[in-house]
Amino acid sequence: PLTPDAYLAHLGRACEAFAARLVTGDLHAAVPDCPGWTLTDLAHHLGGVHRWARTAVVEGRPGPETADAPTDRAALVGWFRDGAAALLDTLGATDPTTPCWTFGPRPHVAAFWFRRQAHETVLHARDAGAAGPLDPALAVDGVDEVVTMFFPRQRRLGRTAPLPAALGLTSTEG
Repeated sequence: PLTPDAYLAHLGRACEAFAARLVTGDLHAAVPDCPGWTLTDLAHHLGGVHRWARTAVVEGRPGPETADAPTDRAALVGWFRDGAAALLDTLGATDPTTPCWTFGPRPHVAAFWFRRQAHETVLHARDAGAAGPLDPALAVDGVDEVVTMFFPRQRRLGRTAPLPAALGLTSTEG
């Protein structure tokens, strides 16, 4: 894993890049990596996830689904930036060892959200065409997150079959 400060730096840059895309992008454009979604839909998703994750850290439980997301450009940009800033402020002021609700393996602590929100936001900024190449260290950490948290969770929930054989991954960078 990366350090909490490294996750926050990735998260902050991705939030700003995504917000900038909302300012200039076609809000009705399809997002190819998110079938059926427009840029507005992706903004609603990501802004809602930021609020949901912040509630998990602050209140120790997942937040409610966000239904109040605006569609007007100026209001949408403000709404997204407000949620991103609240998440960044909360994580920046929270000790990563603070207990809170997560959907990942134990320990259930805020460090989970530093990592999860950095990956969620960086990848969706890329989906929106708002980010450049992935930082290799973050990319490797993302693979680790899939291997150690997401895949086992999907298996446990019966959403995916076990791998039929061992899988080996080799980095071609760095």
